[in-house]
Amino acid sequence: KVFPYIFLSVINAAVILLLGYFVFEMPIEGSLFLLAIESVLFIICSLALGILISTLSNSQQTAMMISLFGLMLPVILLSGFIFPISSMPLPLQAISNIIPAKWFIIIIKAIMLKGASFAVIWKETLILVGIIMIISTIVVVAYVGFSIVSSGITNEISSGNQYDELAELKSSYSDLESQFDGVKSLYYDNGDTAQVQKYNDARLELTKADSAIQNVQSALDSGKSSNEVDSRIDFAKEKLQNATV
Repeated sequence: KVFPYIFLSVINAAVILLLGYFVFEMPIEGSLFLLAIESVLFIICSLALGILISTLSNSQQTAMMISLFGLMLPVILLSGFIFPISSMPLPLQAISNIIPAKWFIIIIKAIMLKGASFAVIWKETLILVGIIMIISTIVVVAYVGFSIVSSGITNEISSGNQYDELAELKSSYSDLESQFDGVKSLYYDNGDTAQVQKYNDARLELTKADSAIQNVQSALDSGKSSNEVDSRIDFAKEKLQNATV
């Protein structure tokens, strides 16, 4: 999902550079290739920040507010884009060091106005790479953490539902067992061999249902997978349905 945004951002950067060069007559004294590489590096860094915000936000509105007040304003005010960093109070100068745009602005000024080579801007480039790695690490850790928490909550809910189904199975078994005890004399006193055999077959299915219910209980107590428990629940239901007289 990130690659389309990288593509669009590269096109946007190219248009800005073309407008700056041909319309506003901004010089590009350095290497265009180096400028393009550094621009892509900053684009990746910016998108990494966007992914981090999206990972930490639970809604689009929250992500937009964080982007506005936690990203755009600091970038505009503390990157040196509008106000010189040297004229800021020392605490703000220190905070500006974690703003990726500050280092990118230093890089493009050096390439476009001074014709600087990579040997001059390698420190700023290394800082951008470091920021990308840190943000990417935080994104991965946050995503994995949220996935584990979400999976745990889902499993707890699923487990709770399965215990409810087990209780229903036990209740249905008790009702059927009482029913069998109530009609046993009717089948045996009738003297019809076929009816007695029907009763015995149904009673056998009820016994199998009891065993299946015990297997469900065992699966839940031993922490079997949700799919395994669901499979045993379905089997127990089938046996209960077969145990009819």
